[in-house]
Amino acid sequence: MNTHSRTGSIHASIPTSQLHNPSGGFSLVELSIVLVILGLLVGGILAGRSLIRASEMRTVATEFQRYQTAANAFRDRYFFLPGDMPNATSVWGAHPNCGIDVVDFSSSPTCNGDGNKLIDGGGAGEESGSFWQQLANAGLIESMSGGYRSGKLNNSAWTVGSVAGTYAGNTGSFAGVYGNYFYFQTTNVAPIITAAEAWNLDTKLDDGKPSAGRIIGYKGSTTFPCTDRANTMVGAGDATAVYSLSTPGNICHLTFVRLF
Repeated sequence: MNTHSRTGSIHASIPTSQLHNPSGGFSLVELSIVLVILGLLVGGILAGRSLIRASEMRTVATEFQRYQTAANAFRDRYFFLPGDMPNATSVWGAHPNCGIDVVDFSSSPTCNGDGNKLIDGGGAGEESGSFWQQLANAGLIESMSGGYRSGKLNNSAWTVGSVAGTYAGNTGSFAGVYGNYFYFQTTNVAPIITAAEAWNLDTKLDDGKPSAGRIIGYKGSTTFPCTDRANTMVGAGDATAVYSLSTPGNICHLTFVRLF
């Protein structure tokens, strides 16, 4: 009788919440809900990054088309390509450093080109830098502070140059007729996009082949094997090369050739 009384008093002293939830932890259902929420958050972050990258890649095509159009508009107005214009100083004034390849491209005073229809990398006034400066002087692009154009893709840069005749190529670059070209890479001249992204741009704007057409991919190296022809010598006209689509990382840059 006394034992029954003691037992009853013990039960009476335990809170009801402890009787129903003795551990005080999460149930399996609650843990499952938390894991689902975390999965959704991680998936949303990854999807957001993918969308941002896709948007940045679209700007690459937009920038290329814009700069090509601007150069053609400049030629229609001044009868010469920007940078190559032999009477540019009569329009915007002469920079004091013309002829020694040290020019402040952020100011209007510029240097004359040689008028040979090629945007040469060196020479009087550094035509490749004056190219962007004179486009800005003409109001066709925004002003700049260096000899290249920064792209919207992080750390990207557009440079311009030319190759007279047929480029013989080397173990890292394909042979071919380049003429005046845009070069798209990082600001320190390194690969900027993945092989899959290079193929995507090449397919949308050209033929999807890294060694042919108007967009030439970086052949590649041991460190950056952009195509299956990395570190090899192949002649002009080899259209069988392919981008290394399964290789991750930023291993490619692009050259937009025979522009104007």
